[in-house]
Amino acid sequence: MLLLFCQQLFAQLPRFTIPDSLLNKEEIIVEPESFWRLTGDFRFNVSQVSLSNWVGGGESSVSLGSMVHLNLLYDREELIWENDVNISYGIIRQGDLIPGFRKTEDMFIFISKFRNRITNRWMITTILDFRSQMDEGFRFQQVPQTDSVAVTKISNILAPGVVRPSVGLTFKDPHLSITASPLAGKITLVLDDELAAVGSFGLMPGERVMAEVGSAINATYQRDFPNSIRLRTNLNIFSGFDRFHEVDIIWDGLITFKVTRFISTSLSAQLIYDNNILIPQDDGPDRKAVQFKNVLNISFQVDF
Repeated sequence: MLLLFCQQLFAQLPRFTIPDSLLNKEEIIVEPESFWRLTGDFRFNVSQVSLSNWVGGGESSVSLGSMVHLNLLYDREELIWENDVNISYGIIRQGDLIPGFRKTEDMFIFISKFRNRITNRWMITTILDFRSQMDEGFRFQQVPQTDSVAVTKISNILAPGVVRPSVGLTFKDPHLSITASPLAGKITLVLDDELAAVGSFGLMPGERVMAEVGSAINATYQRDFPNSIRLRTNLNIFSGFDRFHEVDIIWDGLITFKVTRFISTSLSAQLIYDNNILIPQDDGPDRKAVQFKNVLNISFQVDF
């Protein structure tokens, strides 16, 4: 009788299930696949020279510079959307003839590429390329036989600003990308009142926007080499339908060498030839000319 009673009592008790997390079983967590990838780096450099009663000559100086590169990539099946941002800014204060700081580097570049794969190496591409600067730019000229300096404004934010949209066919392998665009545009903006009033960067006095239609070729090459060496270069060629014999060229390149985890050396160069821009000359009237810039830096660098 006692056994029957106990058996019926235990049969009426609620049943409990021990979760797997309390057992010695390994849990498997599957994270959702992400089609987005963000990479980039930040570099900062500084130099300083201080002279006092220095008979060897020279001038005291302080210079600061920084550069940010960001790349946001979406890659899913046939669709690729890549957004690239390059920002650099540098200033220097040298001597006492020109007080305050002057900029030595000022660049803002945003390039967005939307691609639709046809095959693994061929795709249809839409490109939006925007370039400008973030601060006022001046030309400093010493007045002959005096200690004074003439200062002339020559640029500003969105003066100029250049937008280059295009649609074309792209060939792409792991390092090289070439896009031929039979239809492309070039929109030049001059949104500074002072510069627009006198007519700058190919625009007539009072004009703020100039639009051109033509064809373009874009090429990009990037590669990582042994010993932490990285190369990235880009070429943009545009020719308007109304002046097809005149070609606008923008080329830029960057080589970085990682010395330690946080110290790097970089060499950058940029070449621009724009038929709309007349360059002031010291020995004559303004004329078309090749613009060239190169920068060598030893920087503190953080990658992410």
